Amino acid sequence: FVVENGIVYSSDFTKIIKAISLPENYVMKSTVTEIGEYAFSGNTTIKTATVNNTVTEISYGAFLGCSALENVAMPEGLVGIGYSAFKDSGLKSVALPSTVKIIDEEAFANCKSLTSVSLNDGLEKIFQEAFINSGITSVVIPDSVTDIRNNAFCNCDSLTNVVIGKGIKTLDSETFCNCDALV
Repeated sequence: FVVENGIVYSSDFTKIIKAISLPENYVMKSTVTEIGEYAFSGNTTIKTATVNNTVTEISYGAFLGCSALENVAMPEGLVGIGYSAFKDSGLKSVALPSTVKIIDEEAFANCKSLTSVSLNDGLEKIFQEAFINSGITSVVIPDSVTDIRNNAFCNCDSLTNVVIGKGIKTLDSETFCNCDALV
């Protein structure tokens, strides 16, 4: 392992193991290809992050509990948003690159400040509780999405508008539970 500027990397600088301290605006090293599980979790300083274009997945719990995190620039080439990747973060908006195929369980759960979500054409699956308890107000599910799992948008109190694409094959019954503002 190597520690540089408060970040623990693999010896070849391709994997972020753990961020011990971060600046408010973090730009990932160009050598990074992997963000380790819980790499940034619990950091309360970081406000913006730019993910390197060689990273294909934002790992399990990578930004979990980063309460000050408002914006993440996600690159083309990113394929998956991992389990609890941004859970309990301060994200305000999310624009997924065209290459994302999967949003895993609880990826954006409890993101109360998250009001705007732009889901990409090419997205295939939204797993259970992906956006549960978030602040989103509107969502357009692209035609490419075939599978939306249980409680994916449950308890989204501000959600007033949903457009579901033509490709849906599985839409669990509790997908939009307790979204009382939906008419």
